[in-house]
Amino acid sequence: HSPTAEAYRSLRTAVQFLTIDRTIKIIQVTSPHPGEGKSTTAANLAYVAANAGRRVVLVDCDLRKPQIHTMFGLTNEGGFTSVMLKRISLQGALWRSPDEPKLSVLVAGPAPPNPSELLSANRAVKLFESLAGAFDLVVIDSPPVLPVADASVLSGLADGVIVVVGADR
Repeated sequence: HSPTAEAYRSLRTAVQFLTIDRTIKIIQVTSPHPGEGKSTTAANLAYVAANAGRRVVLVDCDLRKPQIHTMFGLTNEGGFTSVMLKRISLQGALWRSPDEPKLSVLVAGPAPPNPSELLSANRAVKLFESLAGAFDLVVIDSPPVLPVADASVLSGLADGVIVVVGADR
């Protein structure tokens, strides 16, 4: 019941109102620079959406500096990159939250040598299509926009993009 929790619920409601005129299944969360709160915002948006009864998957696509695994106390092995390289199945890579059963998490996985190329591969498109078919909402934590091209690549896969500019301000 904190003001911060209420702010994330307000964000969830704003996203829900966007779905009145169009389907929004995949939301990307990014920021201009590192350290502005995009990962925290993505994780909390995913949590409050799941808490409202939607089946949600949070996908860490910040393949250069992943944070989602640390927020949930998970290992970063067997994640998005592992699924993309067919080293593990999608089902084997998904983690279910014990305190919010409608929330699943797909950590980034081992760092690839070429994140932008991996994210722009046709297999990434198919993976996100699969996630959008299995969940009510897919929340993507992506790298910041200005330092690397990864966020721009991911924006082509998303139905909407949230840009966080100083979440603590």
